[in-house]
Amino acid sequence: MAKREGGYLDLKKFATRLRELTEGLPTGTEKAEIRKQFEEIIAFLNQAQRALDGLPTREETDGVRRAVEAFDELAIRAKASPFVAAAIGLVQPRTPRPKAAPLSAEENTRAQALLTQLQSLSIDEMRNHLSNNESVSSREVNAIAALVGIKATRRTSRDELAHQVATKISNFRGYQDLKGGAQTTEGKSDAEE
Repeated sequence: MAKREGGYLDLKKFATRLRELTEGLPTGTEKAEIRKQFEEIIAFLNQAQRALDGLPTREETDGVRRAVEAFDELAIRAKASPFVAAAIGLVQPRTPRPKAAPLSAEENTRAQALLTQLQSLSIDEMRNHLSNNESVSSREVNAIAALVGIKATRRTSRDELAHQVATKISNFRGYQDLKGGAQTTEGKSDAEE
């Protein structure tokens, strides 16, 4: 406000200050924009209030918490019992089979001796000897198979492996006989000339 000098109001200063005050007021457009912003803030706060009202309380979710605890207990029981796990559809992880221990030097020597022994038998005698659990162990059959170049899998049965080994040894003998016969024939033709 303008100071009074001698008790009178300085009208010039008063008018200047009044003009500054009126120029600082918002225009109709600015006032509408401010009102729009207030309305947006109020709408946001109303929406936040409705969202808060929609949240369940701890007391209202006691039943859900009890159900979750029951599921946790059931999962623990399913881990302990394969029957419960199967009943609720959980797949039990399979325990990996331990790999067979590598053959010892003694087993390799025995397999080599058995291979030498088998080479003098007929194919049927080889199959019977390899299929006999009392005379040759499964590890020995696998060792002999490895010696002749047969890769056995876990699914290969002992009888299949015995058959494959006997066939391989018999075929090798047949190839050796053919090779020996071819050399003999060549030797005779050279001698005859």
